[in-house]
Amino acid sequence: MTSLGKTPSQDKKDNARRAQNIVPATIKQIMDSDGDGYKIEDIEAHIITIVGLIRSVEQTTTKISYQIDDGTGLMEGVVYVGSDGDASTTATAVPQVIMLEGTYGRVVGALRKNKDTKYITIFKSMPITDMNEVTCHMMEVAMLPKKLKKMLDEEEAATGFGGGGMLEGALPNSMIASTSIFSTTSRSGMSPCQEACSRILQGAPTENQEGVNKDYIYEQVKGRFTSVQVNDALDFLVQEGHAYTTVDENHFKGIEN
Repeated sequence: MTSLGKTPSQDKKDNARRAQNIVPATIKQIMDSDGDGYKIEDIEAHIITIVGLIRSVEQTTTKISYQIDDGTGLMEGVVYVGSDGDASTTATAVPQVIMLEGTYGRVVGALRKNKDTKYITIFKSMPITDMNEVTCHMMEVAMLPKKLKKMLDEEEAATGFGGGGMLEGALPNSMIASTSIFSTTSRSGMSPCQEACSRILQGAPTENQEGVNKDYIYEQVKGRFTSVQVNDALDFLVQEGHAYTTVDENHFKGIEN
């Protein structure tokens, strides 16, 4: 049964309204958002980034837990580690830099909920040495709703209803966190091989939990790039937070997936 006044295709588009980019947010916004996730202008954010002071760090053999304070609230961020306690062997296999208590840091990850408490499963963490990045993050948080509302209004004026084409994929590049190490959609500065590998990973079916096998990528770019170039490109994508390994070091998924 569809919603009143909507066609089945419109319902499908509404269900697809999820931002697949990294969305800047404050802890208060996340905590105040209804449900298990975080919504902005009625669009669910899939991956979020927050910036704040690391109040405490607790490390065990299975995870590293951070208490992050951004001035609007306190939230836990969790990095799951390997049995040897090495944060570089996390489930996402993105190399992690362990942030220190009393320093500022940026984390990017997926929002999770345990009982009534929201927390972040961290994909990537990075200490902050330039405090201008903190100010920049808060400006991005303030500007995002205005830009998103403007985009929605323009789309509705053009199509007659909201929730259409521009929102089914990812938000425009200008509306996501501008810090290049965390941006999953900005392709500026990528080599042709890095771009090609990234597109292959982002085009993989989301239900494929194992990700894309490296041999498959070799085959797709055969004649254009060598295996050495592909290996270097994949290393770049992982280190920059665009992708991560899954079941082993030969299977990759894009962050947007």
